[in-house]
Amino acid sequence: MSIDSIPPPLDSLSPTLFGRSIIGRKQVLVKEKETGKTWAQDILAKVNKYIEDVSVPDIIMKIDKNKKDILVVDYSKLTNDQLEEYLALFGGYKSYLESQLSLIEAKRGILEAGFEEGLNKMYYTISQRDQELGGKKRVKETIRGEALSMNKPLKNTKQDLIEVEAICVRMRGLRDAYTSAFSVVSRIVTLRTSRGDQV
Repeated sequence: MSIDSIPPPLDSLSPTLFGRSIIGRKQVLVKEKETGKTWAQDILAKVNKYIEDVSVPDIIMKIDKNKKDILVVDYSKLTNDQLEEYLALFGGYKSYLESQLSLIEAKRGILEAGFEEGLNKMYYTISQRDQELGGKKRVKETIRGEALSMNKPLKNTKQDLIEVEAICVRMRGLRDAYTSAFSVVSRIVTLRTSRGDQV
């Protein structure tokens, strides 16, 4: 399931998201039918609109899918021209990955907020039911499993959140690798410049 296509986890969205009041589940579905957008897409569209208003262009990279992996070499043995190429390459990928990471982290934040809101609503619903049936008050940890088993959209949201968090970890690792490579090449260039080396 795509994280853009999941429904709101429960009967309401967060009351504080973009200053909007709580919207009933039926109203959300009607709005989605009218606009053709899911709740996650709607929020992301507002985020993107805000970024557009800042008037800073996105970083777009044309990536050749047939491009081979970058070979790690002894950069100190490269010519200045080769170092410049690596510096531009590593810097470009680093910036691109940072841009993509911010996008996926925004999606993670939306899913996390929706999941927490939904889970809290389920805690309340189950606690009220237990109280009406004369049962003892349970701690949240014991209700969590029941909440997820009772509410399929909430369970799906949690699964999507786990997936997105894993993507974030992987992308941060790639970003950090390119950042380190950029720093290594940059230090070599700085040393050569300070010594006036011509290679």
